[in-house]
Amino acid sequence: MNTKDFIIKTVLLIIAIIVIVGGWFSLTTIEQQEVEIEKLKETTQRQKNQISFLKNNNQMKTQFYKETDNQKIEETINLFVRSVFNVQEDNYKERRSNAERVLSQELFKQIFSDESEKLLYEHDVEDLRVYTRLDRENASAYLIFNHTAKNLANNKSNKIRLTVEVLLRKEEENWIVVNFLQLD
Repeated sequence: MNTKDFIIKTVLLIIAIIVIVGGWFSLTTIEQQEVEIEKLKETTQRQKNQISFLKNNNQMKTQFYKETDNQKIEETINLFVRSVFNVQEDNYKERRSNAERVLSQELFKQIFSDESEKLLYEHDVEDLRVYTRLDRENASAYLIFNHTAKNLANNKSNKIRLTVEVLLRKEEENWIVVNFLQLD
């Protein structure tokens, strides 16, 4: 065997060893990358699940707060109607107390300015329907109800159907009536 053959065989052996080691290293690197890719896919899926959960949770909370606000608005509207449109000879103090809780100061002063005023009519409300529209810190409501006015001098009654638009503003956790307008 001559030296030339020996060097060629040695070089081929070294190349073979390099190819084998390189192949083994490539395979282990590929396996590690596949494991890393799987971990990243799992992490991505978990994050997608979390995002989905948080979106659903946020939607449920938003819906809950809207329902809660709508409930509070309807309670305010009911007190407003009882204090402003349901007028009897013996309920002034109760109406005034309720109105203080649900009317803005300006509106309260405008409606309940004169305690000594003699009552000429009693007013009654029936079949109240409330339609609300909520916009963050402001809201409006349309009220439709049957309104009966009874003349105390001759006891004659007049019944009409009223539509009233009510504007509300949120102050802290409470809704306050800031204005209203009779539409018909």
